Amino acid sequence: MENIVAIIHARGGSKRIPLKNIQKINNIPLIAFPIKLSQSISDISRVIVSTDNQDIKEIALSYGAEVPFTRPPDISEDVASELVTDHAIKFLIKEENFTPDIAITLTPCHPFTKASHIKEGLELLKKNDDWDSVITVKNLSEYPQWMVDYQKGKPCKTILGNPLDGDYNISQKLKKYYYLHGAYFMNRVQPFLKNPSLYGKKWGAVFFEDEYHIDIDTPDDLQKARKIAKEVNLKI
Repeated sequence: MENIVAIIHARGGSKRIPLKNIQKINNIPLIAFPIKLSQSISDISRVIVSTDNQDIKEIALSYGAEVPFTRPPDISEDVASELVTDHAIKFLIKEENFTPDIAITLTPCHPFTKASHIKEGLELLKKNDDWDSVITVKNLSEYPQWMVDYQKGKPCKTILGNPLDGDYNISQKLKKYYYLHGAYFMNRVQPFLKNPSLYGKKWGAVFFEDEYHIDIDTPDDLQKARKIAKEVNLKI
């Protein structure tokens, strides 16, 4: 596991928040958070930003990241994240003859991610040779057992197929489930190259406590993140 590379996705065409990846919280551009986080982890040998935007590139470089290519237009729109990571890995292999063992996909949308979250994922991969990847999860605010497949005028059923009476009507007795967080995806590169998937065939997860699972997607998310960052004096 000597070659671990962080690949930060930061396109310029974000729609809900224009140029979201360089918006600031605590006077720090969002792109700086995953860069400095990755640099703080000694196991990570390279920090690479995949972007199509010159402003993002210049800011990323100013914080010490590498930007060895310009992301092609066909993967700079709303595309699956694995395509962006796949492009970055293949660039490193083809153009630099550098093949990482593990690739960690991050975005600037999760500025509250801690180094301990990343280190926990790396430890899981080290301990589980048969895992292809590690993802991140958070608590659910609703109970999947109470979610209903509804179509107007047709009989309903729960999405998990369970009844709604007896113990299923008591929240304290319901099985605990978790929700995909997306703070990072940690992949073994060889299985990924054979089947570009951020999950692979077998994967584990790192749990994010509620205070760390903000995902900046809308202007409201950004304002919430700014408020919390000010309260906790978030730094890099």
